Amino acid sequence: TANDLVTLQGDVFGAKEDQGVGAWEDVSGRDVVLRWNRDMGPDRHLQVQAYYDHAHRATQPHQGHFFVDTYDLDLQDSLPLGSGNQLVWGGGARLSHYRIDGVPSFFFGPAGRNLFLANGFVQDTFDLSHAVSLTGGLKAEHDPYVGTSLLPDVRISVKPVESTMLWGSVSRAVRSATPFDEDVHESATGVTLSGNRNFRTEKLTAYELGVRSQPLSGLSFSLTGFYHHYNDLRTAEIAPGPGLNLFWGNQLVGHTYGVEAWSHVSPLPWWTLSAGATLQKDDFHFKPGATAAVLGTFQNGIDPGHWITLDSSMNLGRSVTFDLHFRAVGRLVEADVPAYAELGGRLAWSISDHLQLAVSGSNLLHADHVEYFGGDAIPRKVLVGLQWRP
Repeated sequence: TANDLVTLQGDVFGAKEDQGVGAWEDVSGRDVVLRWNRDMGPDRHLQVQAYYDHAHRATQPHQGHFFVDTYDLDLQDSLPLGSGNQLVWGGGARLSHYRIDGVPSFFFGPAGRNLFLANGFVQDTFDLSHAVSLTGGLKAEHDPYVGTSLLPDVRISVKPVESTMLWGSVSRAVRSATPFDEDVHESATGVTLSGNRNFRTEKLTAYELGVRSQPLSGLSFSLTGFYHHYNDLRTAEIAPGPGLNLFWGNQLVGHTYGVEAWSHVSPLPWWTLSAGATLQKDDFHFKPGATAAVLGTFQNGIDPGHWITLDSSMNLGRSVTFDLHFRAVGRLVEADVPAYAELGGRLAWSISDHLQLAVSGSNLLHADHVEYFGGDAIPRKVLVGLQWRP
């Protein structure tokens, strides 16, 4: 109806991936999503969504298999509470039933669980004045391993002029424990890795300041500075005993800081340019007593010091579009992965209202390149497609 939108969407897929030496992996899954959006007037919106997802992987012949069934229900309601005051509230519940039948060198104990997660949240945005707006929110998240975490968020925005907004925020987030953190058992020659039933959530407190502006109708930009403090990050600790016995701990702490910027400009009515860049520094160290120090802080992950994107989009007449995407990513120093730059593009011709011919390419500047330590080389790719819309 004019006020109600109902969406029903589903997928079924299956695949087989060659693992070499006579082995292969069967991959299959199915899902269905039902979503109801109701518009109940100005600034009053309700969304209810439910979905079911099944995923299955099995390495043949008989080298372990995994499946998970996920049932999820979410609700979000947005309603005005008066002039300059907007409240959003909601919650959700998710049940994941899984089983992992591993092999002697890699398995989980127990092999299966029913994991129940739930959350509830409320957020209120209200105007302190014509130019100043304050947003405060709180989310309570319950996970099956650690319990309930409170995740607050506070944001303030100031508009000195209509085209420019200054803003700042402080927020908290966590990464909850998973079966891989608590239940895993893995072994190789002389080395073992075990989960930790006392594993804690990884914690983040994020501080951000920024400015957004649209000085002209065809020009807009944003600049954000950030400082992110992390605590209780996962580490591989060393247990006593013969060989190298590892277990998951929470002995890494540190911070990242940097700036992020983007701009959007339309020099001509048929041509749009966009650019973005991020500069970032990491500083992590181990807590006193951590045995993982001998393995190095790079086990937390390695980020490039910068990444840059440039996009161009052109409408060449009524039926032809031409898009280009350039990206440059800095070197991963500790992983010895060199910096790289790549170009992608798409040229499309709408032959009629129903038929479109397109040529697209990715990673066009090199035959292949590596993006992370131990990763496969990603090759150049060119695709030609014909799309029919009834």
